[in-house]
Amino acid sequence: MSDMSELNIPKINTTNSSNQNSILIPKINVGSVALPSRVVSAGSPKKLKRRGFPKILTAIFVVLVLLVVWIGWSFFSVYNEGKILVASFQKLNASAKSQDISSISSEIKATKTALSSFKSKYGSISWIRIFPFVGFYISDAGHGINAVGYGLDALDDVITTAGPYMDLFGFGKGEREGGGVQTAQERINFFVKAIPDITPKIGSIAEKITSAKTELDQINPDKYPDTFRGRKIKEPLKNGLDIVDTYASVVSQAKPLFEAAPYLLGLDTPRRYMILFQNDKELRPTGGFLTAYAIMKVDKARFEPVSSSDIYNLDASYKATIPADTPIIKYLKGPYLLSKNLRLRDMNWSPDFPG
Repeated sequence: MSDMSELNIPKINTTNSSNQNSILIPKINVGSVALPSRVVSAGSPKKLKRRGFPKILTAIFVVLVLLVVWIGWSFFSVYNEGKILVASFQKLNASAKSQDISSISSEIKATKTALSSFKSKYGSISWIRIFPFVGFYISDAGHGINAVGYGLDALDDVITTAGPYMDLFGFGKGEREGGGVQTAQERINFFVKAIPDITPKIGSIAEKITSAKTELDQINPDKYPDTFRGRKIKEPLKNGLDIVDTYASVVSQAKPLFEAAPYLLGLDTPRRYMILFQNDKELRPTGGFLTAYAIMKVDKARFEPVSSSDIYNLDASYKATIPADTPIIKYLKGPYLLSKNLRLRDMNWSPDFPG
């Protein structure tokens, strides 16, 4: 056996000490153990950080430059598609002025294609709406795009449904194939026949216009400046929103009117109507002073006058028995000095005045 002293074994310090009196902790003479050279030659952590910091800054700078270039290119693409969309709307407007139904239909399809392309480009910048100050402009643009889409769909439905009858609404020259210029009664008769075809589509058209209004209601025009580069901004925007509200209200009320048209026009049985004429220069609660009346008969959309007369002639044969309201007696003193009962000509004090 070789001598144990030749082995390179760390010496254990067995010296007792007041601070080292635990038999569980081995006492190793560190001085006899060789430390690895790489530990001694390791670089300083501070130097490593200083060397990596410029690389991080460079990477951040490159990313920011690429982001700015991408945003700029996205806005440029949106701008170009916007010009194409505006040109499409101008062509559509020209077609509407020419009252050419086939041209209007064609331009609607072209405009919808241009809008779809514009919406696709807008998607690349839509995320900017999360930022303050400029985000609401991007958000409003999105609502406007959606509203225009609903409006074009509604217009397309109108042209498709009412195209054969558009001359009744002022389009064309009022002529139909196989006939010349039509009389008013012939127009009415044709319109009556078209009611069953048009009525089911009114609901769909009204729904799309209401959806467009819902999108535009989320735009606050008061956030916009009055003018920008010499052009008015806020006022035209408010006027446009008001116009949409008006059309939405008219279309939503059109469906009940179309549904009631067969009854009102006496298609099932003849009906009689009283027509009251009011003078708006002499104000009354319903709009003016009653001056005359007429009785009309309608049978299968054909109107015939029955009778008409001055309101004073009718009032002369009427015996007043209903007490007049205090304001009438106070401000129309003349006829009410002798009797406080309501005259026939003053019964439009309320929309539901007694007859």
